[in-house]
Amino acid sequence: MSYVNVFLGPDFISVISDGKVTASNGSTEDNRFKKFIVTNSKVVVAATGSHGLALVLFEIIKKQYNESTYDQINDFILKTFQENKGLTNVENNLIDMQIIVAGLGNNGSIAKAYQFLQSEGKFDELNYKSNAVISMNPPDLESTFDYLYQNVNYIVNSKFSVNMVKKRQKLVLSKVANKSDSVNSVVFQEVIR
Repeated sequence: MSYVNVFLGPDFISVISDGKVTASNGSTEDNRFKKFIVTNSKVVVAATGSHGLALVLFEIIKKQYNESTYDQINDFILKTFQENKGLTNVENNLIDMQIIVAGLGNNGSIAKAYQFLQSEGKFDELNYKSNAVISMNPPDLESTFDYLYQNVNYIVNSKFSVNMVKKRQKLVLSKVANKSDSVNSVVFQEVIR
């Protein structure tokens, strides 16, 4: 799993991902895997890293946390990774994941991004509020392509419509797909208001 972008506006969230799943040997496992879910409570959970673990997390969230608050889903994500340190895949490699949890509240959009990089012994948590762009990029690219999201405040202060944000996200995904072997041009995109 390789590319996800979440755009936080003052009263909306736009999320986009590609659909390619690459095995550790470099072969393609799936070309149509949506790397995020949106709950009934308007919380977005996006993941890159282990395809298998993402599937499990998404299924648990759908069944047990579909009506839960942003904070409850964040607590579930943190607890899951704290309890599963040392988790490995079928090839006995430590599982690395990046996860974004984003939601709409009374004061606009909010998000947390988590990096569970067990192979590096690293855990990071970043907090975001309205007017932010969060990208989880493929490991084979040095550039994050965030320069295509310049003037975020200009975009989200109603100078551009939600449709312009969606078009910009698609443009970036297309450019990433052209440069990275682990990203395809299949587009999954949703806007939460």
